[in-house]
Amino acid sequence: MPRAGFITGLRSEADGLTPFVDWSLIRVAGMRPQAAEDGARELVAQGCDVLVSFGLAAGLTAGMKTGGIVIATCVIAPDGMAYATTAVPGIAGARSVPLAGSDRVVATTRDKIALNQRTGACALDMESHRVARVAYERAVRCVVVRVIADPQESAIPRAAFDAVDAQGRPRPGLVIGALARRPWEIFGIVSLAAQSRAAHRKLRDVAPLLLAALGG
Repeated sequence: MPRAGFITGLRSEADGLTPFVDWSLIRVAGMRPQAAEDGARELVAQGCDVLVSFGLAAGLTAGMKTGGIVIATCVIAPDGMAYATTAVPGIAGARSVPLAGSDRVVATTRDKIALNQRTGACALDMESHRVARVAYERAVRCVVVRVIADPQESAIPRAAFDAVDAQGRPRPGLVIGALARRPWEIFGIVSLAAQSRAAHRKLRDVAPLLLAALGG
């Protein structure tokens, strides 16, 4: 049976796995790409032969809506390198698409469209490309399962950029402080929070299906 290790960007994403996965097999990167890479290396050193990037993603095309499940067919890194990934069956409604990775927040609709045009990717996150690189270097399998939170037409307010600490936990105080300086972003924050809640609900539904597809 394969031994899978899981990398997420947020603690709330990892919480969807903990009913089924031992915490020692999960790493939370705190939306920091280097931390995702370091966590992936730790999991391989623990004996994991499958690395799973699990969590939320941004939509890069009009067809990628909040709550949509995506399974990466490959991950395209910022340098243009495309890393192969492993398909997983049995997740109803999931779409298999190319996914892009980024080392920075891609916040605007314009930037999302530009990234899609440059790479052909339909979704984006900040961990999968680092996880996929480690999998490639260490000759283990990589699986990427993500749920769309912010779609193409949704911009991420600047007030949300530092909303997560190094452990992937929310920092509401910083968001409130940022909104005090940029109050016009409140509507974007409210919309982003609603999208995140919907995507997290779907992510919790996906977790047991993913574990079953991985063989337990």
